[in-house]
Amino acid sequence: MANYRDYVRRVASVKNTKKITYAMKLVAAAKMKRAQDAALTAREYTAELANSLDKALSAGEFNPENIKLAQSKKTTSKIGLIVIGTNRGLCGGFNTNLNKKLDLALSELKENFPEAKIEITILSRKAAEYCRRRGHAYIESYEELPEDPINWPTKDIAQSLIKKFLNNELDRAYILYSEFKSTLTQVPTLKQLLPFSFESLRSLSNTLGGENEKNNSFQKIKNIKIIFEPDPQGVADNLMPKLVRSQILNAALEVKAGEYSSRMRAMDAATRNANDLIKKLQLTANRLRQSGITSQLLDILGGAEALKEN
Repeated sequence: MANYRDYVRRVASVKNTKKITYAMKLVAAAKMKRAQDAALTAREYTAELANSLDKALSAGEFNPENIKLAQSKKTTSKIGLIVIGTNRGLCGGFNTNLNKKLDLALSELKENFPEAKIEITILSRKAAEYCRRRGHAYIESYEELPEDPINWPTKDIAQSLIKKFLNNELDRAYILYSEFKSTLTQVPTLKQLLPFSFESLRSLSNTLGGENEKNNSFQKIKNIKIIFEPDPQGVADNLMPKLVRSQILNAALEVKAGEYSSRMRAMDAATRNANDLIKKLQLTANRLRQSGITSQLLDILGGAEALKEN
């Protein structure tokens, strides 16, 4: 049975842990703001790219179906899947939710395309470890990534994806990541990258929201004819690969923002739990100390009474 000194040591240990979790919370909070700003900026860039592409496609001077990256293949025999997660834990259920979505996405893809082979590319140590535990085969994993997603090999991955699609080595491509909604909410999302979907183009161009449209003076100009150089077809062919690359980088930035947000919340909860545990341990220790003092006083009084009788 634990004695008073054991509880004192446990209180000291929990206090040290509390200092660590509180420091991690502050660090995550500081990094979260920068990561959120980067994710929102990348989201705006992606939206502007989509908006420019939408204008080119709306010019009506060519058939959008002639764009190679938007052409659906007759059969689906090979699917590319990019999974973007985190390199470190201690961020609550962030990785767990993404791993659950990965299992669900693989089940859905296998159900919809039973004959297709799925090639997984992973940007995450935690996701790679999970795939190895679950037996999900992958062709490539990047597990030693720098802190800033700008320095991740997103451009090389996008170029490889586009090249395989154009060479008929890949029929479809998807990306799985946790979309950053707010500090409290990150939603694991599966998004189709290739063939490019014109249905998703308008939603991408509207990512900035109505406020952007109000503040954009260009949007206020009516009855304007846009001239494209060299031509709308050339502009669309040039913008679409950039938009694919931008979506991958944007996903990486949103994952990083979500990771810091989740870690800040997790460390805040851990700090509060440590405070509660310290109070409980301190109360138990005080009770044991009082019990020990009472026992010693009874022994002294019993000894004094015995001396009187003698």
